[in-house]
Amino acid sequence: MGCTSSQDREVTGGGAPTPAPVEQDNIGYLMDLDFSYEQAVQALELGEGKRETALDLLLAGAIQPTAAQIGGGAAGSGRSLFARGMSSTFDKKLNSQLKTLENLHPEYRRSKRWQLNTQPSPGGTMIRKLAWTREATHATPETSESDGFATRVPIQGWVRSFRDDGSLEFVTTSEGASFRDASSITNTQMTALVEARDLPFPEKTAWFRTQIEQSRLLEPWDNRFEMTLRREFLWDDSFGQLADLPGKDWRRPFNLHFEGELGHDAGGLTREWFSIILRQALSEEFGMFKFSETDNITYQLDEASTTLLPKYTFLGRCLGKAVLEGHAIGVHLTVPTLKMICGAPVVWTDLQFKDYQMYVSFQQLLHMNPEVVQHLAIDFALPPPKPGMDFIELKPGGADVGLTGDNLEEYIELVTKHKLLMAVNAQLGALLGGIYDVVPEHFLAVFDFSELELFLGGCPEIDVEDWRSNTEETSREFALPGNTDWFWEIVGSWSHEQRAKFLQFVTGTSQVPLGGFSKLAGHLGEVKKFELKWVQYNATTFRYPRGHTCFNRLDVPAYPSMEEMKLCVEAVLNIDVENLRFGLE
Repeated sequence: MGCTSSQDREVTGGGAPTPAPVEQDNIGYLMDLDFSYEQAVQALELGEGKRETALDLLLAGAIQPTAAQIGGGAAGSGRSLFARGMSSTFDKKLNSQLKTLENLHPEYRRSKRWQLNTQPSPGGTMIRKLAWTREATHATPETSESDGFATRVPIQGWVRSFRDDGSLEFVTTSEGASFRDASSITNTQMTALVEARDLPFPEKTAWFRTQIEQSRLLEPWDNRFEMTLRREFLWDDSFGQLADLPGKDWRRPFNLHFEGELGHDAGGLTREWFSIILRQALSEEFGMFKFSETDNITYQLDEASTTLLPKYTFLGRCLGKAVLEGHAIGVHLTVPTLKMICGAPVVWTDLQFKDYQMYVSFQQLLHMNPEVVQHLAIDFALPPPKPGMDFIELKPGGADVGLTGDNLEEYIELVTKHKLLMAVNAQLGALLGGIYDVVPEHFLAVFDFSELELFLGGCPEIDVEDWRSNTEETSREFALPGNTDWFWEIVGSWSHEQRAKFLQFVTGTSQVPLGGFSKLAGHLGEVKKFELKWVQYNATTFRYPRGHTCFNRLDVPAYPSMEEMKLCVEAVLNIDVENLRFGLE
């Protein structure tokens, strides 16, 4: 593998000793992952010249970074070159697996993504579950043809399911998710749902609206619910009048009056009410939500808010009513939360939205020699969330179960389940219960999480000129004449829905912050502009763009023609984001 880093060009062009050709290629490979020349040489010497052995030694920390490297990451990144090398390594290994994406057409989407499959109920008369499966999996370590390095990727995800008593539980993707309202779903409806998931987003929204109308969920205006509210106590008044209202009555039209005002509600006051209520509920001061680890736009459930469950149910019903009536309310939730709402699998890479450092640590663990892993003194128990509390065992007797190369995937999957799901089980159950009181959950299962965000938040007006003027281009030496103009011409030709989906592919959210693209934030909350990084085009190993959501970066091959660029860049819009999430940094 050739070397592309500036460090390598300086070394190979200078007076450093020239190793044998094979060794030089290995040195370049390691330096391309941000390890120093000295580290690469030392690791290869200890590893008897074998690239994969040398990389194991570097990842295990056997070859320490130099003083200049420690803490010497890119400005504002907060990560050392060593840590960035870990992430880069992970990215490169997954790239070898993503070589299967040679033709991203509808046939690929149907055969390779997480799919919705029906399963019979125990009695054999009712289809109750939606099981998510993959045809192409990597359940055990496989050897990449490109570099001979074993890449371990846990593929088991978690989906939310409802017990017979209506309580929430989390099961593996192969077990399948049971709907809370399964008894009311006919086989015909379930079949229609499975087929509707393959529709383009505009057609899905039309399908959803048709289902709402045919199910007669919306009550007529004559059956409206009257409310008089004080603006200065809007949340308290709303909660007081609506908290005990049965879920089905939230489907009635609301007719709002603000005390001391003459306005009549022809829809505008209700939309204003939604906006104010949701803005208050999402504010960190309210205690129900907090910002994601990766930005200051999307919100995640606050695990400390276990005393606010009635408010979560109330908020869920507000969200359900907004969806039912077609209000775009500007709510932007984290990927794991959106996945739980639409019933999609939560996987380990979603940890980046909750605990970024743990996500990076798992990247490192997955690329360590299995023999090294067992010496790390890690067990199946997590530290107590607060002083004085007990350790959290990930499974019975977990404190006595040591981590090894053989149980690493299980460990990562159980940590994912606890961090993203079990830690907010009560809050999530209350929120989902409120939503599904108003909108049948199987109607929402037609959307993937990126489409659900657009459905809840509305499609943003994305200014392409603002986007381009606040984009940083890097590795320009690989770009061909016309590449930059071609890229922005393609983006400018898209609909707002397509631009939003593409923006989410790169940044993790379809929304532009207040102030425009100049205020785009990185995973540490710092301003991190959109970045186009040009890379060498290779029709076999690097044909399609790759997104790095924590760094707002898109790696774009330097395509030889605008036609090839348009085909490959637009392929991103045609694949299920659930399928590619594991391939993003």
